[in-house]
Amino acid sequence: MNGGLVKILFYIVAALTISVVAYFNYVNIIEAYGNGAPYYDRTTNMDKWQNPIPSLIVVNVVALGGLYALFRLLKKVGVKKPDDTPLR
Repeated sequence: MNGGLVKILFYIVAALTISVVAYFNYVNIIEAYGNGAPYYDRTTNMDKWQNPIPSLIVVNVVALGGLYALFRLLKKVGVKKPDDTPLR
């Protein structure tokens, strides 16, 4: 496979991963803390409420670890810049 295509695929996968994790974080924080005053519906089960931050940290660390592993794999495969040697 062409080195440029591999880099483009890497950037696409990285952007999709970051987008999915950011959306996941957004949805969970809005669900946990809400975007309005605490009405009766939101406060009826406060004894069962859990802080979402620890689980979001785990998800973020796993996603970053996956991206780091993908980056290392990209380097190991040997995608390099083309030589800038002049033609003779």
